[in-house]
Amino acid sequence: MFNTISSIYSPYSYSCLPSPEMFMQYQMNMFTAYFAQVMSQVSLGISNNVFNYGNMFNFGGGATLPTSTSATEAESSSETESDTNAEPKTNASAQTSTKPGKNQTVTPALVQQLINGTYSAPYVKINGVTHYKYSDCKASDLVTVSGAANGKLHKDAAAAFKKMQQAAAKEGVHLTVVSGFRSTAYQKRPFTKKGTSVAAIIERVKLSAPPGFSEHHTGYAADFNSTDSRDFQKGGKYYKEFQWLQKHAKEYGFEQSFKAGNAQCVATEEWHYRFVGTEEARNIFAAARA
Repeated sequence: MFNTISSIYSPYSYSCLPSPEMFMQYQMNMFTAYFAQVMSQVSLGISNNVFNYGNMFNFGGGATLPTSTSATEAESSSETESDTNAEPKTNASAQTSTKPGKNQTVTPALVQQLINGTYSAPYVKINGVTHYKYSDCKASDLVTVSGAANGKLHKDAAAAFKKMQQAAAKEGVHLTVVSGFRSTAYQKRPFTKKGTSVAAIIERVKLSAPPGFSEHHTGYAADFNSTDSRDFQKGGKYYKEFQWLQKHAKEYGFEQSFKAGNAQCVATEEWHYRFVGTEEARNIFAAARA
């Protein structure tokens, strides 16, 4: 027992077992030293430790303070807090369907890019009007559906149109495509019809998409019968055709792109329809339809 006790109280030799008074004084001295160090760290704001009574007395080598948080634990804590305050992450599909934000400042440089079809952003938003970016349909996928200068459609849209045209004819309704596929290069003509100044372009985007941003590029969009709004009003030349399309176009995969109050704020076009009857077509127009 003598050896056990003397080995515990290592500051004292085997030949001199401490008296109770000496032992109590040693305890008080160690506690005082420990408490002073802890308070020093607390005052500096760097102590995150929990008081550990079991480590208060280390008679073999003096008092030791509770161990601090490891570097790995600190990094882990920092990462957790950072993640909590970070902006929400969004996936690619979510970013694709995100609606455009603020209007873009129209500068001569931007106007030139729009006219030349070299503006490559996924959308352009000017004065509240939004147009989305589209690629030209492959020539091998185009099929002629009318004698108009732009009387071609993507083969899927063409097949659906033919069926719709035949069904309408049985009810005395005449449908024809006056403008189908239009290339990015061709789109420069209608877009610059009223001029190329900044003021002219700001007004023009309400009625015409810039080159590279027209649904007609896809081969899935078509203007039916006329591009004069008056022809589709009550008493107009194609009022009956307009009513028929409003009722039946969806049965063949077509929908009017720019109704009154449309989300893109494009001027109402009673004649303009896009084909969304296949997954490929729906994917192409996903942002516009969101």
